[in-house]
Amino acid sequence: MQAILKTSLIVTVLLSLITVACAPTESGTKLLADDASIKLYLALGASQADGLPIFVSTPANVDSVLLCQTKDDTECDSDFYGFKVTKEINKIATVSKDRRVFGTTNAVEIKNGQTWTAIALVAGQRVAAVKIKAVDRTAGIEDQDQNQNENQDAGDNNADANFSKGTGGDNGNGEGTSESGLKFLYDVPQDNSDTTAHGLLILLHGSTASSYREFIGRMENVANANGLIRVSVLAPNGSGWNEGDQNQAATKLNDLVQKDLIAKYNIDNSKIFYSGQSSGGGFLASHFIPQFAQNYKGGAFLQCGMAPPSSNFTPDEETKKNFKLHFEITTQDTIWPQSYQQAIKAYTDAGMVLTKDDTKPGGHCNFDQQQIIEQYIKDML
Repeated sequence: MQAILKTSLIVTVLLSLITVACAPTESGTKLLADDASIKLYLALGASQADGLPIFVSTPANVDSVLLCQTKDDTECDSDFYGFKVTKEINKIATVSKDRRVFGTTNAVEIKNGQTWTAIALVAGQRVAAVKIKAVDRTAGIEDQDQNQNENQDAGDNNADANFSKGTGGDNGNGEGTSESGLKFLYDVPQDNSDTTAHGLLILLHGSTASSYREFIGRMENVANANGLIRVSVLAPNGSGWNEGDQNQAATKLNDLVQKDLIAKYNIDNSKIFYSGQSSGGGFLASHFIPQFAQNYKGGAFLQCGMAPPSSNFTPDEETKKNFKLHFEITTQDTIWPQSYQQAIKAYTDAGMVLTKDDTKPGGHCNFDQQQIIEQYIKDML
């Protein structure tokens, strides 16, 4: 990695984000803000045929970036998603979601001073393009300054991978309704700015919406200590998360996090945490985690409510590494003990990293949920 970064060139955005010639989808317009940026870290003078990795930093919802060297971005085929040469394009590459090149049509050599077009793709659809120029950051650095700059580049690489810049949202305490129709309460630190990013703590209440309005206040200490935005979300039916169409609820919750939080605020994407109480925990474990855990780095706290996955759950290695779980239940809980055992077995068999505690005395949810997060969040960071 150091060898690659030493000769790295950083492709930086020169022009403002422009809408591509083909009409962007409605979701694409909202997912990629006008001030979004795409940064690429490449090996100067090396071709992808050499097998060197290319790293990309993009807005959170961009899953691929197409690079093409053309005079006009409209020459990039709007249907491109794969590996082919069209029209006058003779140098193309695709960067995958895991930030490594996964293939090319032919070798691509990036040279200092070249102008490229980077096309952002969401679910295979072009949503926006930026003009970028290759800049050799190592050129002209004096020997005594070189190590310092190399370290800075490495730090920038890590920071860019985890930082997403939002379009701007309301700070402080408030209440809102997501694009997907979910009501939520939030507390956003006043210093969420261009230079300061925060993680997320998404809180799901129990049946009869218990703790929905109390969660924001209860989680103040752990949020402040770990730099987290607190968001308490009301179930679609206003009562319980494990009621009604839970697959639809999972999609709505994921949309809220992606479109109403990550898209609007400056987010540290390495710190996205979920905590579910009773029915909220059961819903997270049975439906949300199996469907959407791969989208996040952080973890989930299943507190006095959990269940095995409702569908086949075969997480990839990145999900196993990046999304950790903690299960908490008391000795006298009469609602979830069987589901607790089933969930522990299912997630262990799936290879997920987890911790658990079923030794505390007391009845259903008779413990301090903030204390549980404070105790185990360090294992997830």
